[in-house]
Parts: sequence; C-alpha cells; structure tokens
Amino acid sequence: MKSTIQQILLYSCKAFIGIVFCISAILKLLSIESFEIYIYSFQLFSLNFSYLVARFIISAELILGIMLILNLLKRYTYIITLSVLTIFTAFLLFVHIIAGNQENCHCFGDIIKLDIVSSVLKNILLIALLLISKNSSLFHLRFEKIIIALLIMAAFVSVNIVSPPDNWISSQKNAELNEKALTEAFSNNILEEELKYETKIICFYGTGCKYCQLMDKKLSLIQKRCPEAEMNFTGVFWGNPENYEKFIQNSGINFTKTYLISPVTFLEITNGKMPVVIIMKDGLITDKFKYNNLQEDIFIKSIKNN
Repeated sequence: MKSTIQQILLYSCKAFIGIVFCISAILKLLSIESFEIYIYSFQLFSLNFSYLVARFIISAELILGIMLILNLLKRYTYIITLSVLTIFTAFLLFVHIIAGNQENCHCFGDIIKLDIVSSVLKNILLIALLLISKNSSLFHLRFEKIIIALLIMAAFVSVNIVSPPDNWISSQKNAELNEKALTEAFSNNILEEELKYETKIICFYGTGCKYCQLMDKKLSLIQKRCPEAEMNFTGVFWGNPENYEKFIQNSGINFTKTYLISPVTFLEITNGKMPVVIIMKDGLITDKFKYNNLQEDIFIKSIKNN
C-alpha cells in the first residue's frame, strides 16, 4: 500500500511537469506571432527560419509533455527533459546576465508573462520535481514506439496546420491601400510632398494595434540584421496623442518623420486595414506589405531595387 501511494506521488510530480510543458506549448501557439519575433530578435536565424524554429520548439514541448504524462520511454524522456530544462535555464541566465534582457521570456507566450528571473525559478522547481520523480513506474504502456511515432507526427502536423508559417501561405495578397485617398492626403498637406521623393518606407500604424507593434518590431529587427540596406522610415499614425508618443518612444525604428492624422483619413487610406507598409520612390508606390506577407528577403530586395 505504501509503495503504491509513493508511486502515485512520484508519478504526480512527473505528470505535473508534463502538464506544464503542454500548457507552455499551447500558450506559445496562441501567441505565435510574438514568439516568432522573440526567436528572430536573437538574430541567429533569418525571419523565415525563425518561423520554423518557433514551431519546432512548440511541437517538441508538446511531445515531451505528453511523453511525461503517458510515462513513455521513461529513461530517455527523463534525460531529454533534464537536458532541455538545464539548457533553457542556462540560456535564460545568459540572456539576463550578459545581454541584460529582462523582458517577457515567452515561456507561456503573451498570455502569462514571466520575466527571466521568474522563469529561471520555475525551471529550477521543475528540475527538482523531475529528480524526485526519476524512479516513477506507476504504469507502463505497450507499443511505446508506435505511440511515440504517431505522437511526433501528430504534433508537428497539427502545429503547422493550426498556425502555418507566413511564408508557406501562397495565397497571400498584397496589402490594400486607397491610392486616391493617399494622393488627397498629399494634396491637402496632411502628409508632406517630400515623402514622395527618394526612397521612403511609410508605415501606417494604429497606436493601439497589436499587429502594428509586432510589425514595428519585425521591421526594426530586419533593419538591424541588414544594415547594408538603407532604410528611411516615416510613421503615419492614428490614435490618441499619449499612445502616439508612447509608440514612438518604444519603437526600435528611428523614424525620420512621424504624423498623427485623423482616424477618418487614416482608415480611408488603408481601407480600414492595418498595419500597412509601403515603399515610395519618385511619387510612385513600388511595393506594399501587410503583417503576414512581410518577408525579409523580399522586403530587402524591394528596397535595393529602388
């Protein structure tokens, strides 16, 4: 009786870790755009490859969590889980101490925000529970290899079906823009005529728009990763003045010029869609982008071709 209770307690520790891994994976998937940019922010991978890395991490966490809950390949699962937690903890400490980064570590996406110190403490707790549960053997499933093969396939396929990488979607259309309304904005001096000349990247943002903030972060990282491409940014915003100032202060982009225009004019120009980023040269719009069709290579090529 005592042995059974002990095994239940040991398994409960292991199952708890598995549940945490699964929750972490699901919450990352629900805020995948932020997690993609977080991966990209380390400048280790291209934007397109960061999409894949983000989904690989989510799928791996989900697989590992379910393997812990189902007690599959106990010894190997224990070693892999301990290694993953140790590597993640070391990485977070490096980011905190060396890079001085104290932002949300995205362990639970944007839904449950943890700073790096809290995340390290969480990992230490999980490592302690894992060490305690090492000898858990409450039950054992048959056909482990078949179950694991199906689990791996299901996890990777389902994650990419629920949230396919932006560069995999071939049916994306260019950003919408009302060029007549834009011309009228220039004619009425709402926007200065000088924006038409040289090569200008004009960003149309709502100050309270989540995807506008993500687009701004994405563009600032592309600029940092590709310093050889000369980027001249102008920001056109709508929203209240306080949020407008806050957006600019928090932006990673050094705008050469910014405008706060009326919501009616803004929505007429963008057809009610945001964010919209356009490239202008000699009075002509040479390219248009929305959030999910902004590809690093295409964007840089468009700027250089101008």
